[in-house]
Amino acid sequence: AASARPPSPPRAPARRRRMPSLSNAQLLARGAPFLLFIVGGSVFLGRFTSGTVAARDLKTKSRTEKAYKIEEEHARIAKKLYGGDGQPGDVLNKPIPRPE
Repeated sequence: AASARPPSPPRAPARRRRMPSLSNAQLLARGAPFLLFIVGGSVFLGRFTSGTVAARDLKTKSRTEKAYKIEEEHARIAKKLYGGDGQPGDVLNKPIPRPE
């Protein structure tokens, strides 16, 4: 036959540990440095990244100005090469001077 286990005795309910209560002075002494760290970090990161963003914007602006200058230079060379409005279909035939 199967052996039956005797019923275990009833247990007392487990007590929850309570966190010790903090007085207002302790809360201020522990919370103020934490808040100062959070706010200071936010300000620091804001200034640090704004410099990076400004540098990136300046670089982008420089690239667009450079691209614009390249477009102007291309139009000037095309006009000199093709004449007229600078389109490749409008080729000017210019005679080459021959040596005598």
